[in-house]
Amino acid sequence: MITAWAYGLARHRTGRLLAALAGVTLAVALVAALGSFLTASKATMTQRALRSVAVDWQVQVQPGANPNAVLSLVQKTPGTRTALPVGFARTSGFTAQVQGTTQTTGPGVALGLPDGYRARFPDAVRTLSGSSTGVLLAQQTASNLHAAPGDTIGIQLPGAGLHRVKVDGVVDLPQADSLFQTVGAPSQSQPTAPPDNVVLLPAARFASLTRGATAVTTQIHVARGNAGLPSDPAAAFSSVTGAAHNLEARSAGTALVGNNIGAALDSARQDALYAQILFLFLGVPGAVLAAALTAAVASAGGERRRQEQGLLRLRGLRPRQITGLAGLEAALIGLAGGLAGLGVAALTGRLAFGAASFGARAGQWVVWYAIAFVLGAAVAAGAVLVPALRDLRSVTVADTRKQEGVRPSRSPWWLRYGLDFVLLIGSWLVFRASSGNQYALVLAPEGVPSISVSYWAFLGPALLWIGAALLLWRLTLLVLTRGRPVLTRLARPLTATLAGTTAAVLTQRRLPLARSVVLLALAVSFAVSTAVFNATYHHAGRGRRPADQRRRRHRHRTARGPGPTRFRGGPEDLGCPARRTPPAPLRLCRLRPPGSLRRAPRHHRRGHLAPGRLLRRRHRPRTDATPCAAPGQPPGQRRDRSRLPALPR
Repeated sequence: MITAWAYGLARHRTGRLLAALAGVTLAVALVAALGSFLTASKATMTQRALRSVAVDWQVQVQPGANPNAVLSLVQKTPGTRTALPVGFARTSGFTAQVQGTTQTTGPGVALGLPDGYRARFPDAVRTLSGSSTGVLLAQQTASNLHAAPGDTIGIQLPGAGLHRVKVDGVVDLPQADSLFQTVGAPSQSQPTAPPDNVVLLPAARFASLTRGATAVTTQIHVARGNAGLPSDPAAAFSSVTGAAHNLEARSAGTALVGNNIGAALDSARQDALYAQILFLFLGVPGAVLAAALTAAVASAGGERRRQEQGLLRLRGLRPRQITGLAGLEAALIGLAGGLAGLGVAALTGRLAFGAASFGARAGQWVVWYAIAFVLGAAVAAGAVLVPALRDLRSVTVADTRKQEGVRPSRSPWWLRYGLDFVLLIGSWLVFRASSGNQYALVLAPEGVPSISVSYWAFLGPALLWIGAALLLWRLTLLVLTRGRPVLTRLARPLTATLAGTTAAVLTQRRLPLARSVVLLALAVSFAVSTAVFNATYHHAGRGRRPADQRRRRHRHRTARGPGPTRFRGGPEDLGCPARRTPPAPLRLCRLRPPGSLRRAPRHHRRGHLAPGRLLRRRHRPRTDATPCAAPGQPPGQRRDRSRLPALPR
């Protein structure tokens, strides 16, 4: 019997089954895709935060403590991959004698780097010119002193006097802000900018120069093995913060940890929670809308299902058997729709990200796929099985033989108690209460390991969304019930003499029509909100384009020039006042005596000119302006442009 019933459903209820399958497929695909993408995004944020840090920990050795003991303690800390001591010394200034002049700078910092530091922390120092070892001068310091590799500079150390060293190279410190931080101080007490004057010395040279000097400290720079960290930035932040606090506790006050990797993860965990908010704003409403669509499609065949149940009762089937047949329909819809939704999600991931997992780990995307499949089964059960069980308990065989308009029907309970107005008032109260903290969604106090989402702030939009949908339902029912004359007049241009019949049918079918109007309004609002988000996201992405990339594109466009009149002069042409700018299109002198040459303005009226004539007309020479004269020529004399050297490309 079960096989025959399933065959009959597939043969005679094909449209209803396919519509319900489409709703379940959409819900499953949306949850699986967004969930996997959210997990992959969190993992990507964590990896980017880890790669952005050159030195994971800067362990500050406290005054009076033994640096070797602290170094041994750090090396024994679980997760430590590399630990090297770095010396810091405050300087009174730098001096240099270049080309007969003496250059002097203000206070600065001298660093003592051990052997192998550049190899183990490759992103901390970047060589600009000269050697990568020896005495290295920071770029800003070299600019202040007018020094270059091979020059000799003087380092004034408090308590140690002036020491002269030969510069071997000029370097850049990409992460100078974190390198020269005040370890252990709050963010408000950190220096506003790193020092301008910095010199890097080998460890042995640093020890000999700073012998007897004051204001000398030692830091232990640590690179940790981060392969075992969780993929979630919040969990990774808690892990590295706990390890740093454990090291400080075991050091018994002899060391303070500057947790650079924790600071990077602290910023990433806030971005991850905003991605989670995005999932709640886009994924949950979409899944709810798909579930509501499935329920509406299933309820459209409710009258036929009740008649089938009455017929089965007359033929002697027990309620348990009828429940099993309804469960069979729900299982077919849930299984087929769930598998189809997983297939759609996998295909989307393959096309957009090159993998069905959306870039997430195997265990993570499988969990999301399983959650989405269970959700699809629940939607199918709620849309098909639950109404069948309700009808089985409340509807008799005699009621199933009555017409739908003959059976007494009551208004929905929420309509009688005014639930829509209650929800709208509650939404207004929540919005007013949430405005006290500027409607903050992510609660992340700086330096606090825990971070959370203010789900209370989601209650206002949720109540507004549901209350507005129920209010629209109420208004639609009111129009279809009380506005029959208006419906008749509106339908007369389309149905002529059948306008009254059409209005009567609309009034009789007011409940399914109201439900359809509400679903359509929700679908349109969801589509509009998604489109607004996409437009805002793309606009913000274009606005966040790196400044150097914009400058490169601007330089590329400027260097191309307008075409045939592109500037091809040499350095000697800078003597002309109009050519004291970088290479650009041909500049004209301010004085244009009669008989001079000038490029014609561009014309965009192309309809009456062939391409060749248009080009000649655009760049046609005139005789009322003069170009800049070559060196040694009078201002009004025409210049031989064929002798101008071309700029190197």
